[in-house]
Amino acid sequence: MVVFLMSGILHDLGSVTHSGVLSPSEITLFFFLQAPLICLERSFRAASGHRVDGFWGYLWTWAWLAFTGQLLVEAWFRRGVLGDILSNF
Repeated sequence: MVVFLMSGILHDLGSVTHSGVLSPSEITLFFFLQAPLICLERSFRAASGHRVDGFWGYLWTWAWLAFTGQLLVEAWFRRGVLGDILSNF
C-alpha cells in the first residue's frame, strides 16, 4: 500500500507545475485505491482458485476505472492539467 501512496504523491507533485498548489488530492487517492483492488482480486483467487480474467476481468477493470478514474480526471481539470493537454490539439 505504501508504494501506491508514494505513486499518488509523486503524481500530485507533477501537477504542482500547473496549479502551484502542493497538497494531497484525489490524484493520491486514485492511486492509493488501487491497492485494495489488488487485495480483492487476490482474495477472490484464493477463495475460488480462479483469476479475475476474461470477459468478467475486463468488466471488473473498466468498472473500477470508471469509479476511481473520476477522481483523477476531476483533479486534472481543477488543476488545469487536462486543459493544457486538450488545448494542444
